[in-house]
Amino acid sequence: MVHDQRVAQARDLRQREQDRKAEMFGADTVYRTQKPKGPIVPLPQLLVDTRAEHARARKESIHKSDPKKYQFLHETLVALEKRYAQELRQARERAYHQNRAKLRLTNLDAETEEEDVETLASRVTRMSEEEFKELALERKQRANADIASHTLQKAHNK
Repeated sequence: MVHDQRVAQARDLRQREQDRKAEMFGADTVYRTQKPKGPIVPLPQLLVDTRAEHARARKESIHKSDPKKYQFLHETLVALEKRYAQELRQARERAYHQNRAKLRLTNLDAETEEEDVETLASRVTRMSEEEFKELALERKQRANADIASHTLQKAHNK
């Protein structure tokens, strides 16, 4: 009885303290369940500088007064952005696969189905006409058996 009261008091105190901090700091910083994650790939300083220089050039209308200099700056920025986007994409893919491995999620079923389809397709190309007809009849018989068992189950369930 006393233990339950103390536990309830501690819970209320903790909730009041959390509400106070949420009011003071903002709810998104207090109620967050995970640490905020920064960018997967840090922004290269060269890219930051080039972005700033490009913005300054646009502001100063260098694209009109010295178009060749601006074109060089713009092409450099596009190339750096493209390289950074590729690095970021690769890092995200690595993180995605690492997370799937950590959660033990694999795509084995889809891979085996694709391999079976490829195997069947390659077998069909090498078959003679008689072998193909035989295979088609076997598949038809299996399909009929599946349909028959399915209709029996439906009739039995009613």
